Amino acid sequence: MQIKNKSKLNSLEIVRGLAAFTVVINHLIGKTAYFQEHSNFITQLIGTWGTEAVLIFFVLSGIVIGISQDRNPKNKIQFLINRIIRIWPIMLLSIVITVFNNFIFLNEQTSWKIIWGNVFFLGTLQSYIIPVLNNNPVLWSLSFEMFFYIVFSLCIGKNQNLKMNIWLVIALISSIVYALNIHFDLSILNHLIATLSYSLLWLLGYFTYQYKHRFRIDKKTAILFFSMLPLVSRIHFSTNYYDILQHSLFSLTTLPAFICILNKSEKNSKNISISYFGIWYTLMTIVLIIFSKSLIINRILYFSLPITTYVLIYLYKIQRYKVSENFLNKTKNILVFMGSISYALYCLHFPILILFNHLIPVIWILIPTYFLIIISLTYTIEQKLQPKLSFVNKNNLS
Repeated sequence: MQIKNKSKLNSLEIVRGLAAFTVVINHLIGKTAYFQEHSNFITQLIGTWGTEAVLIFFVLSGIVIGISQDRNPKNKIQFLINRIIRIWPIMLLSIVITVFNNFIFLNEQTSWKIIWGNVFFLGTLQSYIIPVLNNNPVLWSLSFEMFFYIVFSLCIGKNQNLKMNIWLVIALISSIVYALNIHFDLSILNHLIATLSYSLLWLLGYFTYQYKHRFRIDKKTAILFFSMLPLVSRIHFSTNYYDILQHSLFSLTTLPAFICILNKSEKNSKNISISYFGIWYTLMTIVLIIFSKSLIINRILYFSLPITTYVLIYLYKIQRYKVSENFLNKTKNILVFMGSISYALYCLHFPILILFNHLIPVIWILIPTYFLIIISLTYTIEQKLQPKLSFVNKNNLS
């Protein structure tokens, strides 16, 4: 079943734009001297969602590849060439800026082994094979993303559904091994376990698109599920920051919103009613109370957010408060625009932030200049240069 409604594609771009903007804000607060010196409850509350945004990227990537293959099927080689052309040029620019920053400002000569390891998507924060470049941690997710694409390319063609199901089983087994913190003597095996574990999130997105017609959900319930994400993100089952169990629960909680975006209402489909939200919300709240180290005030905020969202939806529905359609449309257009430049923004925002931190110490000059430059640069790359490199029709979502 193909997605032909442009508004649905725009809705996915809005999600992608929000995720990209969240990562930028997270790093702006976390890596700028001013915010580090003036850290407070507000900055800590809004500046700690970068990893969760990447999880959304993983799920969304699985959905988008499903859409792309549905609309414009490609064989193994065509698919990989398409992905390499999409990812590599901008990533290489990010690596060049990072190496320049490290050499000029930190007097650090990055070894060629680390550079080439990141060029060929082997860098991870855990340094299984190669560490990510210093001052560019976002590269870890690109290593994982390219791994997902390579495995998917191997599944394309004959017996594709069977291969995808086998991949899902292997990913589930790997996630259990990863959650149990089992390490092996071979670094490449540890790298493989980690990437296979997180491929589970990508597969959640892919299978959500494939089986979207089997479910339906109304917008109100989908929004309520989405409002639960901060709550689920603060559950911690282990001391490992990359907690695959918690990250899987987080990704599962995003799926109702994606189903709502992707789907048409069909009579024979399973309705995800608000009662399912109530069950999931109650369960996650109990788990949060047991498995969270967040401050009590933060837990209350996370617990209260879905309730507040429900009240706001109710007030909006009975029209006690009217939101300007013009304001909503402008906000939507801004987020769609952010989604259209999200990949370049994701890759380049961090090394350029490091560069600006050294060049412009005054915060009220740094922030507007930084956003002006990074948005102008990423727009130029995504809208002017990238289409010339791509073999894919401009109308494809990629």
